[in-house]
Amino acid sequence: LVSLLGVSDIKQVDKNTTASHEMAVLAVRFAIPQSSYQRGAQALFDDINQVFSYVARPVSAAGGAIYSFTYDGFDAVFEGGIPPAVGAAVAVRQALLEMNAQRETQGLGPVKLRVALDYGPVLLGIVGDEDRVVPTIVSDSLNTARRLVALAPSLDANILCTALVANAASEYALRYIGKCREDSRELRVYEIYDGDNFETRQAKESSRAVFSAGIYAFYSGDFSQAKRQFMEIARRPGEDGVALHYLYLADRYEKQPPDGEVALG
Repeated sequence: LVSLLGVSDIKQVDKNTTASHEMAVLAVRFAIPQSSYQRGAQALFDDINQVFSYVARPVSAAGGAIYSFTYDGFDAVFEGGIPPAVGAAVAVRQALLEMNAQRETQGLGPVKLRVALDYGPVLLGIVGDEDRVVPTIVSDSLNTARRLVALAPSLDANILCTALVANAASEYALRYIGKCREDSRELRVYEIYDGDNFETRQAKESSRAVFSAGIYAFYSGDFSQAKRQFMEIARRPGEDGVALHYLYLADRYEKQPPDGEVALG
């Protein structure tokens, strides 16, 4: 962050230090199992710090600057652009799978973690009072990433991104999953499923054509056809939370058509 603010030493940073960059932004949020809360404060914070020890490293290794840690995640910015940010998102998910495998051997419950990405202008600066200051960023792109990472659990999706990110990440396994609204803007949302476990990746890859047909039917208002497509995916082996979400929506709208425009969430 010191480098991004355009100074060479942290002692040069004060409330007059600001910068503006076009950057990829990444939001990571996780949920510790409820059993950790029942084991006491030390066990809970041990679990939180264990997650950070696994998933923060891939972000830093890819050139990301993490500027906030909370009990359930962090945000990061990437001056290097979209490809390293997407690579970091996939690496974060792979690190989580490794950590959860280790937790299983210890009799501990799995941690759930979601990631979301966008790209755009980012304003960096320092905020605080006379006793304490911290770096922060202001960005519509970060707001979008936070909106998507909050949406991810209801879809059982692990990595979501905007069209801008998806267009620069064609080498990864991804798919268009629909639209959502952010204030007055319509967002085209994509899922990067390279960060899923092997069986889930295989299931989503094998059903790409059926899934796309279901999405097209849903947004064309043909909810009966959409329901048939997503039902076919639900009958196949493997997990696909987004398809199940749309199956529920299509079934509901088939019985009672929506009043206005349909959306992912």
